[in-house]
Amino acid sequence: MVFFTTFSILIGIKATCLNLWQFILWRVLGMGAAGGAEVTNIAQCSEYWPKEHRGFALGLHHTGYPVGALLGGLAASWILATFGSENWRLVFLLTPIIGYVLAVMLWMFATPKSYQEVNDYAHGLTAPSDEPEEVLGFVE
Repeated sequence: MVFFTTFSILIGIKATCLNLWQFILWRVLGMGAAGGAEVTNIAQCSEYWPKEHRGFALGLHHTGYPVGALLGGLAASWILATFGSENWRLVFLLTPIIGYVLAVMLWMFATPKSYQEVNDYAHGLTAPSDEPEEVLGFVE
């Protein structure tokens, strides 16, 4: 998320994105970072949620993409309507601020105490474990 957001901001700064090839470079690097994060996010869903709710967690995670795309499109259209299409760089400069705000909020609220409160609230569900699970192999 940090790499994707940073590369998006570099598009919004005119000095770092003067040519089409620079625009394409920042987008390719940013989307590469976002693709790598997708794998990590799926693994986190399967590790942090109780076994009984992992299917729901993955569904909830994947619901975030279309909702985020909708909200991003609305934000981009508002910025373009407000500042004019000649200021298209503002889309790449202003919308990443939302991502940074969300990341800071997560960092502030994701404490060991809040993690324990969530586990205590689980009411008998399987708590996430720090121990690695046994991996079953193929039988030949």
